[in-house]
Amino acid sequence: MKIKKRLIISGLVLSGLLLISGCAKPPEKEIENAKSAIDQAEMMEAEKYAMNEIKGAEDSLNAALTEIAVQKKRVGLFRNYKRAKALIETSIALASSANNTATSAREAIRAEAEILIQSARSGLDAVNAEISKKSKDKKAKTEVKKWQTQAKEVQSAIDNASQLINNNDYIGAKTAAQIALDKADTLKDKLSKGPKKNMAQPKAAKAKGSKKKK
Repeated sequence: MKIKKRLIISGLVLSGLLLISGCAKPPEKEIENAKSAIDQAEMMEAEKYAMNEIKGAEDSLNAALTEIAVQKKRVGLFRNYKRAKALIETSIALASSANNTATSAREAIRAEAEILIQSARSGLDAVNAEISKKSKDKKAKTEVKKWQTQAKEVQSAIDNASQLINNNDYIGAKTAAQIALDKADTLKDKLSKGPKKNMAQPKAAKAKGSKKKK
């Protein structure tokens, strides 16, 4: 009887140990959740707008994977995935934060780019209107052609910025829009000064005046 009782007890203990070891499974679902969170943040270009947060999320996930690999080498009874799970939770939280930060930053930069594009368009409209006025002056014919060429360059820069917005490259769009605006402002400046005056005529007139005095 004693031997039977011992066998029964041993069997129960062994079953308990197997049950415990069976519960210590790698957090595979949590890993997938972390990877998905990181992927979503990267779609929002978190590496540009939330570099520290997305890096922290990736580092935490890699540390969790390393910890899981260590635990898998142990005997089932001694496996413990608590630290790995904690690292995965940190990874998901950082990835979510990176996603939010990147989304907000992208929208802010897009808005700035659109404002710059609108300003450049307004500037170009003013330039074209001024060129139209100047074109009536036959003496300014050469200068008008130069201004028209430069106005086309401004339009090209505006089109480039708009295309970059369509391609979701908001940082590039903002840079291109600023270039377009600067070109429009420079051209407006030139137009306000008008065509370059020929300084040779006044000198000739002065020379004639000096001869009369003699």
